[in-house]
Amino acid sequence: MKRIMSLVAIILIVFLLSACSENAIETYKTAMENTENLESGKTRTTIKIDNQFVTDNLTEKELDEIEKFENIEITATTMYDRVNQKIQTNLYYKYGNVGYDFLIYITEGNGYIKFPMENKFLEVSKLFKSLENLEELDEDEASSELFNKISDKWLEMLQKDNVIRGGKSVMDTDDGDVKVTEYTIEPSNDQLFMFLFDVIKIIEDNKQALEDFVDFDQNESLDVTFQEILAELEDVSFSYKSYIDIDNYIVSEDINFGYKATKNETDVSIKVEYWENNISQEINLPDFSNDNLLDEDELDEKYKFELGKIGE
Repeated sequence: MKRIMSLVAIILIVFLLSACSENAIETYKTAMENTENLESGKTRTTIKIDNQFVTDNLTEKELDEIEKFENIEITATTMYDRVNQKIQTNLYYKYGNVGYDFLIYITEGNGYIKFPMENKFLEVSKLFKSLENLEELDEDEASSELFNKISDKWLEMLQKDNVIRGGKSVMDTDDGDVKVTEYTIEPSNDQLFMFLFDVIKIIEDNKQALEDFVDFDQNESLDVTFQEILAELEDVSFSYKSYIDIDNYIVSEDINFGYKATKNETDVSIKVEYWENNISQEINLPDFSNDNLLDEDELDEKYKFELGKIGE
């Protein structure tokens, strides 16, 4: 399962870092910058992951366990106020027949999670120590150079006919009917394989840029590890669509990618929606004093076990 989720993760990262070709994408790049610089608003991200596994020679227990991961759904609805450094996210995570509702707050660089059936919050840093370095990662020169190299490689790979400016339409949104223009990116299968191999090489050559934020095995070669994973790939696909309004803001994004490997087949769809741009959001922060914080040891062992299976 770790190899499967590692492959999903790396493809997600490299494609979400992607930009588009220079000719057709100037409007898109402006819209992306405008959207990223919004001071307040709402977003909704919906992720669906469909897995098909080769189940030959698996025990009944293993079959029951793997069945839970055939369909995974994640929905995150967020209100944000960057001026006052407040973010509230309602997160729903479902795998198998089990669904979890989480409430997440981020304020002044600190994150807090309210688990299902809990009245207290868990401070995020107690679960993920590396989050303390995320702000440094964003400003770190070496890591920025790494991401720039990946973006440059993506631009180098794409041809003019990979980026298409589509027609205009009216989209039904949470803000009502909005006039939008569609932009599509759809590389060929050969281009995707070439890009993935190039990205793995870039990450391997610049591994030190991420070592403060990612726990690497110093005796392990990322190049060898991921080359082995990619060697199992039989097919990979990716498509991206963005819908931009007349004010040059992104209204919605659709990201789809899939791959077929020797032991599994995975399809991932991601939809991101934006509305109430620069409209004041009422985010009432709870009391995060020690009396209202949950100690990690207080989490029910069975519950942690269920959550811990994510990514195994």
